[in-house]
Amino acid sequence: MTQLMAHCGTHRAPEELVMAMKAPEWTPTWHPVSHRQVITSLAGACKQMGLEVEKREYSLSTDGHRMFGCWHLAAGTNTMAYSLGLRNGTDKSLILGVCAGTRVFVCDNLCFSGSFIKFRKHTGGLDLDELKTIGLDAVQGAVIEMEKLASWQEGLQDYWVPVEDRKQIIYDMATKGVFAGGQLGNYHTALNQELQIRRGHNLDNSHSLYNLHGAATRLMRGWSLERVANSSAALAQICDDYIERRTA
Repeated sequence: MTQLMAHCGTHRAPEELVMAMKAPEWTPTWHPVSHRQVITSLAGACKQMGLEVEKREYSLSTDGHRMFGCWHLAAGTNTMAYSLGLRNGTDKSLILGVCAGTRVFVCDNLCFSGSFIKFRKHTGGLDLDELKTIGLDAVQGAVIEMEKLASWQEGLQDYWVPVEDRKQIIYDMATKGVFAGGQLGNYHTALNQELQIRRGHNLDNSHSLYNLHGAATRLMRGWSLERVANSSAALAQICDDYIERRTA
């Protein structure tokens, strides 16, 4: 995935506006599908799998070509709810795709997995029947990834981070695409909030990798959904790199 600044020109948008965006006419080699068709196909796939969508959020680029959505599902674990991330581009900038997501109940923090389960390029031969089939496959794959993501996040609590390692991890976040360097002070504020809320819920208050991760996702509140997904990917890589160093 690209770094967070690659598609930062998006804004929150109601579903009615997203659904109203038209796709360009097909050519022999390019079959762009509208955001409406993607949303309809995924909604059908969720219904077929018995997944209830509780809330839908969207970001849309200024020209309407790039769409990113987040669907919060009535499913998950005792501490996290599952979410679906979906994206589409009608200007050849994005491949149709779905990714897994979670929302932590205690802090209401949204996080996406680092990789998309791709639908398909908008090449010749893509039709609406195929889109429905691919949509079902993508949602089925996303369910598996959501379970993995929730388990991965819970596992971050097992890693207490010494102070020197904390400095390096936070530095990496500020230089590797999680947040801009100018937001370092805001990150530390978010970290203090994360620790205070967890203390209020009688949860572990130590500086674990889980808390460092949670503070970063807290900082992402209000960002465009596409930016959240890209930032989450960079954040997951930093956490995985740290775990690998610790376990080597």
